[in-house]
Amino acid sequence: FQIAVYIELLAESQEELAETRSQVETILAEQDVDTVVLRRQQFEANGSVAPFATDTIDNTHTVQLEALGTLFNLVEPPIYDEDGILLGFDDTSRPVVIDRYAHSGFAAAITGKTGSGKSYCRKSEVYRRMLREPDVQFVLFDPAGDDYPYFAEKLGGEVIRFGGNQKVNPMDLEPPNRDIGETEDTYALTVRAIVEMLHTLFEASGGLPPAEEGMLTQAAHYAYLSKGIVMGQYDTYENESPTIGDLIRGVKIISVGGFAKAFEQEIVPMEDLLQLQELNILESDGQLAETPPFAVPDAIFEPSEAHRSFAEALEPKFESFKPGGINQNLNGQTNLDLNSRLVVMDMSSFADTGEMPLILHAMLNWAYLEAKRSPSRFDVTFDEAHYLLGRESTRDLINLFIRHARHYDAGLTLMSQTAHEFLRTPEAHEVYDNCDIKMLFYTQSVAEETREYFDLSPEEVNYLQSDAPRGQASGFSGCLLSSTEHGRRRIEVHTGEFEHHILDNDLDPWAYIAHQEGGVAPSEP
Repeated sequence: FQIAVYIELLAESQEELAETRSQVETILAEQDVDTVVLRRQQFEANGSVAPFATDTIDNTHTVQLEALGTLFNLVEPPIYDEDGILLGFDDTSRPVVIDRYAHSGFAAAITGKTGSGKSYCRKSEVYRRMLREPDVQFVLFDPAGDDYPYFAEKLGGEVIRFGGNQKVNPMDLEPPNRDIGETEDTYALTVRAIVEMLHTLFEASGGLPPAEEGMLTQAAHYAYLSKGIVMGQYDTYENESPTIGDLIRGVKIISVGGFAKAFEQEIVPMEDLLQLQELNILESDGQLAETPPFAVPDAIFEPSEAHRSFAEALEPKFESFKPGGINQNLNGQTNLDLNSRLVVMDMSSFADTGEMPLILHAMLNWAYLEAKRSPSRFDVTFDEAHYLLGRESTRDLINLFIRHARHYDAGLTLMSQTAHEFLRTPEAHEVYDNCDIKMLFYTQSVAEETREYFDLSPEEVNYLQSDAPRGQASGFSGCLLSSTEHGRRRIEVHTGEFEHHILDNDLDPWAYIAHQEGGVAPSEP
């Protein structure tokens, strides 16, 4: 049958009507439904949608209600709500609709054991928000690569299996947002993050002694100066950022005896010399200026024997960043492009290398910069977030992300196995405090810190440890939701049959119809 559906839109003003029409057209377009405005037929259109359904336009076929219900057997309960996203239903069966962008902070933390339903809940939220917000950009980081890539492929998204020729530059730097000012000057944070990132990398080989850490910091400052970037001079942040390769060259400069000797040995390119002269750090003869206009890394220009010794010890530790090394993807200018509304970063190639904290650290910095650059709302999810909670610099970057989220319309979702991972240290505790939305799914045991943090009752503890429904057994999952908007309540995460088919299988409605009717899906509609 060809069926016409008439929709009447009512509004208080022309502007409200235009906005409502845009929302309706967006929702229908997601379902491949074309819409046509009935111009100069307002009276006829009004009669057609009136209670008596007189169909004055006469472009429909009257069908009995029972027949109509049979024809539209895929009709689902509405999942669109102008006030946010339907998460589920509370224990009084009331719908729980939440809009993270209506909170003071846009961050969420979701915890629960494997199989508890936390990933399914996140996927349903993403799917529903894709229907509701056509301009939002989703990026999900999946360290295991065993769930979200398939989800993205089904929805026509993009899966980037990080490795190969992809590059993410952990030294990327951008000017502060003018609305935020110097409170967002990330230069010092980025330098410290690089040092801590390498600290994490070198832990397996004895760590990074304080003296070597000092040489690394000076080499990092040199790397930025070599690109004309000066801390606190925000206009210089627009220059191309240095790479790990530039930092390695800074270490080499110290180890050979300073900038002048390194230039003689052709370790330093001519453009570096010219850049330092332009910054008035070097005189025209290549010697260090008597009074540089700002503090310079002394070890780069006048290293002591101790400096050289520490730098020599550092050099072999950078082998993994060279071509063919396990961390080569972090040595170069960032070349990741987001070509889809839904992008999943499959990080599974690093799963057994011990490099995951290092890689995710770099990806967190990249995601933050992308959120700053994006003209659209930005929604970032990190699964296995415990990789990000162990180092001070990554926790600082997470908190920076959350604090400034309002300036970029950027939401950050952190997912992990237990809430205890967010509460075991005061620093991780701060991250958890900054997440305005918290969802606790089934866990085998509730740590004492979690009980105290939420002031959980014995019944709530028992719910999380045993009674919380899990999808495999009950057909839906349950969790304890805590948010600044809803307080704390139990909710059940439900999806309709067709929506469940989309999330767990594919987008082919004909396969779904065939499954419902026990037949074979037609090759074409």
